[in-house]
Amino acid sequence: VVALVCNFSARPGPSTSNLNHWEVETLFHEFGHALHSLLSRT
Repeated sequence: VVALVCNFSARPGPSTSNLNHWEVETLFHEFGHALHSLLSRT
């Protein structure tokens, strides 16, 4: 079992995007760790 728990800050006011570039990059990076854990034989 793998859980990806995120704590991103809310954007003030109306916005076209909820995550900035750095947060998206971090999300995909951590998702890669989760996939590695799920798909590896340990």
